Amino acid sequence: MKETYWTQFMATGSVADYLNYKMVEKSAADTKCDKNGTKNSRTEQKNQSAKGKTQGRKG
Repeated sequence: MKETYWTQFMATGSVADYLNYKMVEKSAADTKCDKNGTKNSRTEQKNQSAKGKTQGRKG
């Protein structure tokens, strides 16, 4: 899909088309599959990682 946006940008040279391409590229980078194949955003992954680190600590 991002190839479509890149092709559009290359044809027009429009800043708006380039920004559309970058948004799709960033969206793809922000979404990643976990061990079970479930898609999680980077924010969710960081939150899960932080929970795991703090659960073992005693206050």
